[in-house]
Amino acid sequence: MWLALTTVAALAFGYELSRRIWRDGLLAIERAAFSFLLGLTAWIASTWLLALVHLLVQPALLLRTVAFGIAAAALAWTRRGTPRSLRFDGWAVAALVPVAAWLAFILWRGAIVPPLTHDALAYHLPKAVLFTRAHGYDPLWQYGFFFTRRPLNYEMLLADAIAMDGVDDVTEWFGAIFYVGFVIAGTALAARWWPARRVALGVALFLAAIPVALLHSGAHKNDLMTAFFFVAALLAAARFFADGERRDLAALIIALAAAVGTKAHALVVALSLAPFVVWRMVEDRARWNAARLAAIAALGVAAFVLLGGVEYLVRFLPHPDFPSSTVGGGGYGQWSNLWRGIYVLLAQPLETDSGTLWVPWSSQRWFWARYEIYFSHLGAPFTICALMLPFGLAKSTVDRERLFISLATLVSFLATLPVRRIPDGIYLVGLPRFVLYIVPVLFAWTLAPFIASQTRRSKWVVVAGVMFFVVLAFEAGSQDRFCGFWYVEWAAQHPGTRWIQFDAYRAASVADRLAGPRDAIAIDVCPSAWIYPAFGARLTRPVTLIPPGGAIDGTARWIVIDRAWNVFWGDPRFTELGQWTKYIGQGPLRPEDRRVFDLVRRDPRYELVYLDAKTLQAVFRHR
Repeated sequence: MWLALTTVAALAFGYELSRRIWRDGLLAIERAAFSFLLGLTAWIASTWLLALVHLLVQPALLLRTVAFGIAAAALAWTRRGTPRSLRFDGWAVAALVPVAAWLAFILWRGAIVPPLTHDALAYHLPKAVLFTRAHGYDPLWQYGFFFTRRPLNYEMLLADAIAMDGVDDVTEWFGAIFYVGFVIAGTALAARWWPARRVALGVALFLAAIPVALLHSGAHKNDLMTAFFFVAALLAAARFFADGERRDLAALIIALAAAVGTKAHALVVALSLAPFVVWRMVEDRARWNAARLAAIAALGVAAFVLLGGVEYLVRFLPHPDFPSSTVGGGGYGQWSNLWRGIYVLLAQPLETDSGTLWVPWSSQRWFWARYEIYFSHLGAPFTICALMLPFGLAKSTVDRERLFISLATLVSFLATLPVRRIPDGIYLVGLPRFVLYIVPVLFAWTLAPFIASQTRRSKWVVVAGVMFFVVLAFEAGSQDRFCGFWYVEWAAQHPGTRWIQFDAYRAASVADRLAGPRDAIAIDVCPSAWIYPAFGARLTRPVTLIPPGGAIDGTARWIVIDRAWNVFWGDPRFTELGQWTKYIGQGPLRPEDRRVFDLVRRDPRYELVYLDAKTLQAVFRHR
């Protein structure tokens, strides 16, 4: 399984690089964090290099993986000195067994269930398949009416895995990889500030138990990937603020470039850190001559280009097929979110209803799904630690490193809150996955010093962390709205299934069950349309998207119509999330929704074989 081998080779290469760059002065957990950072960014950069020259093909990717392994072995062979031996800690090994069991479960689960999440089926995986078929990066101008401009690091990794293995069987594993990286990086930040015994272990357990992180660890989504790069950037920035070393600034630049290439809101974190970085450089200006500044600038440009910045550069190329407006409406300036967002984050873990959330400013409860990756929450320890933050600040030393990191985190967090989306509230209930990176900083101010102060009772804090993790991991695994235990058991009994239990009758999924492995399919799409099932289990079907106003291709064996977006979210009365019981799913079909359906219904070459008239899910077969 080449994805697993590439992961091992890339992380080994990252570890050896970290030993060359930081020969000493790193805690073991810090070295693990930087090994993940360097290894994973080297992997992404290699994928982009091959994609830009259209060599994203199996032979080149296999050679890349072999090159990682050879480079890691060569660096290990020529390394001076030996790594410091690690002291065996039976408590740590026993405490981490449940985490290892969770990882084993989600890796096994990912190998037997098909891709499930809405975003994966609508655009993450379809883009990856199109890149694989193009053998590299494709601006996808011809699909600008559907695919919005978003950073593509995650899709490039998916394309890498699909091109290597030929199928999508284990592409969910990227969630597990970045879940581990996030926990390690967050733990490293806390352990750097509080190196007392068992601080790292206790913080790691509570970070691993964050419900939204648990749900994302086995899903197709790029939020954990972004959160890892955010926290790695904060860790590198902390070291740079303390020591002013160029290597730490280089790691900071690499982490931020990778984050920006994964999600656009990473620019907010980068801009929040920038003034403090400049301050530190000005303070040490005697060390920063023109040559060193030029080297750092060159690194920044190279990191930006090779870690996803190409998509940003392409955005500035004018093309009529990519409109500037955002799907679903929205904007910036919802200033009430500055306090409402904080309330929602604190209240979600304490809500007893798993399907709704009470908010004091609405007369009705908001829709909110506790066990769904798009919503979920940050966990009760987050709320407790947030309320205890003043006490943590009072009992801690506030040096420049901690002050700069905390201010940058606070500014970036507050800057993400005033986003406006319709219906009002839909952005706030999904906030936890966007702000995961604030949890390690909060724990470093509260949970870590508490564990450090419990010299004789630190073991019991670890025991509490283990119990908390076991409970929340069981809940996440059993009640996941997209992939609960019963569905995993069913998938294990039906190897190779493509049946998606929570929405089995979307048009593309129906067509997937009816069409032959190489039948051509044309799809009429809306913003939420599922595309990916149409490609088939072996990704062998030709799939095209019908543009607005476009003609019907009479050569397609099947025509699929998925126009559910306006039905679910298009009711003009649906302006506030408390109205969800009245208006969700009550929107009218518009003329553009019915255009293709009406044309094909009158076309004698096609016959209707499936129809859900309410959401306009239809499948036509060529006669």
